[in-house]
Amino acid sequence: EVAVVAVGRVGNESERVHRVLGSLPAVVPPMEEVAAEFEASQEPPRSTRRRPRVKLGVEVLVEEHLQLVEGKRVGLITNPSAVGSDLRSSIDILANAEGVNLVALFGAEHGVRGAEEGRIDQDGEVDSQTGIPVYSLYGDSFAPKKEWLEKLDVLLFDIQGVGSAWYTFKYSMSFAMEACAEVGIPFIVLDRPNPLGGRVVEGPLLDLGSIFRHDLPLRHGMTYGELATMWNETERFGTDLTVVRMKGWRRSMTWDETGLFWIMPSPNMGTFETAIVYPGQCLFERMNMSEGRGTTKPFLMVGAPWVDADRAAADLNSRGIEGAVYRPVHFIPKKLAEGANPRGKPWNEMCGGVEIMLTDYEAYRSVEAALHIIDACRRTSPGSLTWAPPATIEQLDEQGATVEEMVEKCREEVEDFAEIRRKYLLYR
Repeated sequence: EVAVVAVGRVGNESERVHRVLGSLPAVVPPMEEVAAEFEASQEPPRSTRRRPRVKLGVEVLVEEHLQLVEGKRVGLITNPSAVGSDLRSSIDILANAEGVNLVALFGAEHGVRGAEEGRIDQDGEVDSQTGIPVYSLYGDSFAPKKEWLEKLDVLLFDIQGVGSAWYTFKYSMSFAMEACAEVGIPFIVLDRPNPLGGRVVEGPLLDLGSIFRHDLPLRHGMTYGELATMWNETERFGTDLTVVRMKGWRRSMTWDETGLFWIMPSPNMGTFETAIVYPGQCLFERMNMSEGRGTTKPFLMVGAPWVDADRAAADLNSRGIEGAVYRPVHFIPKKLAEGANPRGKPWNEMCGGVEIMLTDYEAYRSVEAALHIIDACRRTSPGSLTWAPPATIEQLDEQGATVEEMVEKCREEVEDFAEIRRKYLLYR
C-alpha cells in the first residue's frame, strides 16, 4: 500500500490517497543486480558523432611535428576558441605534450580566457588555472615586448578567426610576427578553418588604423596561416615563419562541413550563423541603429526605434536577396552600465527591425545583404539614419544611388587583393 499526497505552489496539501499496489513478485532480484542495473542506466549514452573531417593545426603539430617545439621554451597566443576536436584547449594539449615546455601565454582582445572587455593590462600575472604567466597584446602595446620574447625560444599562435576584417586577432598575430623577427625567434601559426570558406572575397576594404594595420576586405576568404604567409612577404617582416597546416580542409568548406564544434571566438559570436552574417552586419556598429548587441541574437537582429519592422521586412523579402529571408521583429537591446554613446545607439529602447533567417550559407553575401537592410530600414523613416560607413559605400547617401551600384564598387575595390592573395593560398 502506498499513500500519495500532492502539494500546491503555496504549500497547500491535498488529502492523502491510499492505494494497494498488489503483491510483491515471487522472486526478488538480489540487491547487487538492482544496483548494477541502476548504475548502468546512469551512464551517458555513447556519442554517435562522426569523426571530424578536419584535423587542426595544433593536432598536426603534436602528432607529426613536435620537433618544432621539443626542448624549447614555448609561448602561446591563444583564447578559449583554440580547442582540439576533442574540446581540450590548446593550452592543455601543449602543456601535456611530452617534451613541450609551455612557459608563457599571450592574450589578444578579450584575453586568454575570453572574458575581458577593453584594454587589458597583464605583464606576467599568473594564470589561475595553469600557473603560467600571462601577457597582454591588447594593452599599452599591440606587440609582445622584447623582454617578454627574450624568455622564449619560439612563439605559437592559435586562435579561431571568423573570416572577417573586423576581428582584431589576426592583426595581433601580425604585430607578434614582426616582433619575433626583430628578436630573432621563430613564429609558428597553428592553422584553423576560415568558417566562411575560402572562395569568396567581399569588399569594401577596411582601413581603420590603430590595431587594424593592414587593409583587408570585410570578407577576406583566407585562413590565418595564409594571411601570415602573405604579410610576411608583402610587409617584409622577415619572420622565421612556419604554418602548421590543417589536414582535410578545403576552400569550399563552411564551418558546418568540418565536423568541428563551434566555440565562441568572442563574447558576441555565439553561433556559426552569426559568423556568416558578421562581415556585413558589423557595418551597423557605425550607425545609430542597434546591431543586436544586448540581445540573444547579436548581428542576426538589427533595428532602431524609428524603423517600421513590417515595412522593412516586406521590402527586403521582395528584393530576392539570396541566402536569407527576413522576419519583422521588435526587441530591446539591453545595456546595464551607462557610458559614452558616440553613435547614438538605442540602448534600452524598443526597436523595430528585422531578423536574418539564413536559408543558404554558401549563397549568402553578407555585405550586399547588409546594404539592402540599411536601405530598406532607412526608407521606412527618411532622414533618421546617421552613420559613418567606409568611403566606398558612403555614396549610398547620394540621390539616386542604388545598392547594386555600391556592391559593384566594392567588388572593384578588392580586385587587386583577390589577385594578390592567390599566391599565398595553402589549400585547394
